[in-house]
Amino acid sequence: QEVCKRLGLEMNYLSPQNFDSLITQVAGGSSMDVAVSSFTINDERAELIDFSDPYFDSNQAVVTLASATYTAKEQLDDKHVGAQSGTTGEEWVKENLKNSAYTPYTMPTDALAALRAGKIQAVVYDSSVALNQINQDAGTYKLVEEIATGEQYGIVVSKDNQQLTKDLDKAIAEMQSDGTMDELQQKWFGTTL
Repeated sequence: QEVCKRLGLEMNYLSPQNFDSLITQVAGGSSMDVAVSSFTINDERAELIDFSDPYFDSNQAVVTLASATYTAKEQLDDKHVGAQSGTTGEEWVKENLKNSAYTPYTMPTDALAALRAGKIQAVVYDSSVALNQINQDAGTYKLVEEIATGEQYGIVVSKDNQQLTKDLDKAIAEMQSDGTMDELQQKWFGTTL
């Protein structure tokens, strides 16, 4: 909303979409001009679309039920683990917990529901989202480990709209330099990141 305000654009939200289809929709010229949804900037995705400059730093988190006895991610290598389909959390599970029984979920909330139902023993997803969920549902979940993946989020833009990418970069730079980004992070995450 703040970026649109600075660029004099109107925000039109679309109905919820599956995360793993958003990049291909923007790349294919769908009705989306941009996609904003915790997209980690990486080379594989950048082959299809352009990214704005980074606006948020993140890691991955391993989350279990608060009652679980796991204390390290390695203890989950032979367990049932879930993540959101199409995410870097999914990539991390496949690369690092190769002996686990991996289950993809459409939304992190679906994975958390499966965790509560005992279908999986852990969920791997973005640490900022995970920590927020743990705080909201105190006593239900616990952070087993934050994984220092050093990810950065960017706004997804079609390669056919390079001027929009430049405009987004300018707005993000202004928000970072004038303190707006810190204010937003404090408001939504309780801390500046």
